Amino acid sequence: MFHDGGRRTREAELVKRALAASGINFGTADEPGRFTVVVYRIDPVVGYQFVLTMLGVRDRTPMYGPEVYDDLRRRRGGPSSPPNPYGFQAREGIGDPKSVQHFPESDAPRTWSAWLSYRGDHKDQLFINAVNTFRNELVPVLDLLLGHQTPGVHLYPELWNRERRALVSLSKAMEACHPLSTVDELISQLKQGVRSALPSSSPGYFHVGVFLHSGSSWRLAGSADAALPERVDQPEPGRTPDDPILTVVQASTRPMLLLPQGLQERRTAGADGGDDVVSRPGWRQRFIAGDASGRLAHLVDHPQFSGAMVLPVLYPYDTSMTIALVVVIGVGTRTLSPSDLFVVNSLATEMGQQISPHLPIAGYPYWPDPANSDEWRRREEQPPLDFSGQEWKAVAERATARMLPETRWALDPLSPGKSGTRVYRVDVQGRNHSRLPMALKVGSAEAIVSEVMRFERFVEDTSIGQSSRVRQRVVIRAHRSDAAGGVEPGLVGAVLYTFVGGGDRVVQWTQWARTATVEEFTAALLRLCNRLDCWYDHARPLHGSVLKRVIHDEFLAKKVEPRRRKQWDATGLSSPSPTEVIDQLKRLNTGVRDVEASTMVSIIHGDLHAGNVFSIEPSVRVPARVGDRPVVAPAPDVALIDWGLTDDGQFVMLDLAKLAADLLFHVWWQQDGRRDEWAALATILTDQLSAVAGLHANRCDWRFAYVHYLAKMLFYVDKEATKESEQVAHLCPEARQAAYASLDAHVTGLIDGQELPLSAGVVQGA
Repeated sequence: MFHDGGRRTREAELVKRALAASGINFGTADEPGRFTVVVYRIDPVVGYQFVLTMLGVRDRTPMYGPEVYDDLRRRRGGPSSPPNPYGFQAREGIGDPKSVQHFPESDAPRTWSAWLSYRGDHKDQLFINAVNTFRNELVPVLDLLLGHQTPGVHLYPELWNRERRALVSLSKAMEACHPLSTVDELISQLKQGVRSALPSSSPGYFHVGVFLHSGSSWRLAGSADAALPERVDQPEPGRTPDDPILTVVQASTRPMLLLPQGLQERRTAGADGGDDVVSRPGWRQRFIAGDASGRLAHLVDHPQFSGAMVLPVLYPYDTSMTIALVVVIGVGTRTLSPSDLFVVNSLATEMGQQISPHLPIAGYPYWPDPANSDEWRRREEQPPLDFSGQEWKAVAERATARMLPETRWALDPLSPGKSGTRVYRVDVQGRNHSRLPMALKVGSAEAIVSEVMRFERFVEDTSIGQSSRVRQRVVIRAHRSDAAGGVEPGLVGAVLYTFVGGGDRVVQWTQWARTATVEEFTAALLRLCNRLDCWYDHARPLHGSVLKRVIHDEFLAKKVEPRRRKQWDATGLSSPSPTEVIDQLKRLNTGVRDVEASTMVSIIHGDLHAGNVFSIEPSVRVPARVGDRPVVAPAPDVALIDWGLTDDGQFVMLDLAKLAADLLFHVWWQQDGRRDEWAALATILTDQLSAVAGLHANRCDWRFAYVHYLAKMLFYVDKEATKESEQVAHLCPEARQAAYASLDAHVTGLIDGQELPLSAGVVQGA
């Protein structure tokens, strides 16, 4: 153990000398015959184990040995899952779990603990001899050096008192929080508590930040610190100890102490590589990885940099989950020591109790950022979860049972989402009364949590949220079979919507629009547009033409076009081919001359296809006449779900353009009985699009959005309902030809300045 100033305690020095003189070959090399040892000192009051010294280890950060909870981390996936690459045994190359021996071997109360590990087979004579040497020679020496403790007195009283004072300071900081404080307000107070626990006599300054994980990046929360980055991207982990430090701390659930490089070079000098808790060479690049702002690099390269700590904030009900990271960087202060790490780590443990109630969904460790507009563009390109139909149904049933306990219900599958999600109608069987209709959506936990957060931010208190409300959400652990026949664990999210409207019968527009009369559809479409006006009424201009935003940036930009081609080529769809569609978009991009320099943008749904729109109507139709008087049935109410792509700052006409394309070429074109009405329905959609554009889009032509979605729709693929492993085109061959003809006609019309109807270029009955 260390004193506050970083000096090693007398016991640590004596134990280190005894271990080095034992003749056991401690070293960091991978060749056979190398050992590691970690010695702990045990507090007689609370039983806490302090790392006293360690020899032969490859890396001393995170600061832990074999005696950590579930070092192999196999609890989630079962015995067949691979070991944790960030655990001690994997990090140190201990390939045989039996090549780890614990001392002392008796069950009597202990004052110290040691773990001897061997990089080789436990049957090797070298390991057997080392165990005997440790048992017969070193155990008596360690008993002599570490066996005398005063009962009822803490092992390190000064450190214990410092930790108590720090926890009191944290409690006082929490008292300033209102019970309804936001998570950012809460974290601002917690940071003050952490800062008060750090040495105050130093002339320098400690930068303290709490970062929340959004699934792909770390976001700085709480009051701003100009010296720290607002966001740190998380590169794809290689699942090795050389991954970025934030990733290693998150996955290992153990803190790291990072010392200045000059101090590191002095302390690691020696034949055995030293045993100070410092990082191996290269930690600087691992620490600043993902910080595009360069602020972390600026701090660690400062001439007075005095060390950094990265500590996990664990979910109190499942300590294998990290819900936040605390980052402390000292500049001009005294050098940080393991005692500082111990104190702040105690605070981080307490912070888990304070932050966890603010999790978007209990048990889910991520905080998706609904303000991240890049996610809006990436979400459609993410590969779907590869569950089978039977596995999806089982996951949905488990989620429903969690959210509707002691209730009789049945699930009816609806049209699946295109991002790998599944949607089910939930028929709840109430006693002597009708229950409000519900819909269940299941998918990746990240997608579901993001959807819930966007609903709360953009939808909940608007007219759009009146008819569909989030009742409950849950994250559950699920397993799916991998290619090798093993079991792969994962987190699946589910959200349960309650529909509130003019009836108890809920039908997706993929079905309802097939049978609705022209008059019913016109009334429902108008009601939908009126609901969306709460967003569209606040449309405002944003620099950049609509041509650039929805055509060039989405399909033709230098880094985007190759990705689009690869994505479309992977579908195997042709006639039209990806090249033909890209050529049409290039023709549009270069052919249009007169286009507004700005785009009217607003909040939009982002994925408004017919499967996400529901009609709510009574299960019993109103009679056409009551006596001699005719009765006009009210138009069915309209409800929306799926807010995973809802975002601000998008072209105001994207939603309705996508809905129009989906209805025309997916819902109605593939229905033979609707062919005769197709042109009339296209005219209704054209008129409504033009009306909304006239009110909200200024001079931004809605046809750019229509072309945008036609190009994407031509390469949508769905899972075959009867064969989950097979994919089929979202549009039938005739519909693809018609959609491409429509795209060609509207590209020409936009270039020539003609305002064409949606039916342009399409031959009826084709």
